[in-house]
Amino acid sequence: MEKEDQRNFLIAMVLMIAFVFLYQTFVMKPAQDKFEAEQAAIEQIEAEGNISGIDSADAPEVAATKTVAQAIADSNRIVFDGPSMDGTIRVSGARIDDLSLKKHFLTVAKKSEVRLFRPEAAEYGYYASYYWLDSAGKPITGANANWQRVGTGTAVLTPTSPVTLKFAANGIEIERVISLDDDYMFTFTDTVTNTGSAERSVKPYGSIRRHGGYEGFLNITDPGSAKGGQLAHMGLIGVVDKELRLRKYKQLFQGKKVKGENAEGFFRSDAGGWWGLK
Repeated sequence: MEKEDQRNFLIAMVLMIAFVFLYQTFVMKPAQDKFEAEQAAIEQIEAEGNISGIDSADAPEVAATKTVAQAIADSNRIVFDGPSMDGTIRVSGARIDDLSLKKHFLTVAKKSEVRLFRPEAAEYGYYASYYWLDSAGKPITGANANWQRVGTGTAVLTPTSPVTLKFAANGIEIERVISLDDDYMFTFTDTVTNTGSAERSVKPYGSIRRHGGYEGFLNITDPGSAKGGQLAHMGLIGVVDKELRLRKYKQLFQGKKVKGENAEGFFRSDAGGWWGLK
């Protein structure tokens, strides 16, 4: 290699190293810091998610050492049973964390249903919650909010028999009617009443959380499936304003927003929509 070529090669290498360093410092690190800060804020809402007097005294700890059966037995629950899914809802926090698919089975013998949701205290916890926040973003109803069932406590939630929960604390009263359709849809119809003397501003906050790596979760949910194939898309998927929105996990970690997302991370649409994770 000629001296001039060597010099050009060294210059190119130095520029490449400098570019990588600057990119990591000024692009990747700020994005990662922002993502970690947002996750920390969400986890604080989930973990500390209550204001004084809201916590249920017998709420299960996050132990992840119990079996699903043990975790379910430890708490007050509403049984639901529909044509496509069955399970229970934890009354504390009004959390859907025990759900199996009645039309999907682990083997062709069709004896064991595929379990999707699992309690937080069990391995690979996976659950959905729907909270209310005040104007400052502090939880009014948190992860262990002390909901009370209205009416008969033994009735089963079915597509023809909804159940009602009530929450009351610190000048806010919420009545929640939970209904179930014939397929895979829960509907929460909430009526929020300000029982105090001061004006209050509230907003809803939905959360779906899963603990542990996806391969371990797949193996415990559907043994062998983690090695049996690959997903075409892994990340955020949804429909807003009748338009499909996709974001890979890598892009989410980099802090890249989704089309239609505002500065606060919310989407506003008159046409409605839905979001999920693959």
